[in-house]
Amino acid sequence: MGNHMGMLGRATGRRQVMLTDLLARKELPYSAAAIARMNMVSKDGLLAGEYGWTHYPLAYPKAVNLTRKLRDAYDAALEQVDLLVMPTTVTPSSPFPAPDAPPLDHARAASGKLENTSPFNGTGHPALAMPIGFVPALADPAVQVPASMQIVGRFFDEVRILQTAFAWENAYDWKTF
Repeated sequence: MGNHMGMLGRATGRRQVMLTDLLARKELPYSAAAIARMNMVSKDGLLAGEYGWTHYPLAYPKAVNLTRKLRDAYDAALEQVDLLVMPTTVTPSSPFPAPDAPPLDHARAASGKLENTSPFNGTGHPALAMPIGFVPALADPAVQVPASMQIVGRFFDEVRILQTAFAWENAYDWKTF
């Protein structure tokens, strides 16, 4: 629901940067022609967000409150370690469905791509994703697709994240790893 509000150029109270130059170019409110040009994931976000705000107006405020607890849990974890390192996505890359593919095909292609990144969009913890090698594609194991790791750090500790990524990048050639 917060993404929906952001797409419409409305503030939601999340920790975020509002890119006013980008919002000015969006020509809000969206026209039918602009929506028709959107990919299925964007259309789904707008539709689901509008439905949520209309039928479940307390869901977003509850999610914001839960995100505060999530932030506290990550802060506690980061008191014990310098950084968190995890896969960027929980599933390998998948090909984009054709533009005229059914909505379910688009939803399936997007599944497993946000579970490890979305929490930090909410908590605001700095995170960096970087390529680390290749893995077999789900659709065709003979095809190798890029894989990446995500490095997450404490607030205002972006330098340590960048130093770690730089050290890993210099120690390994991800194209042959």
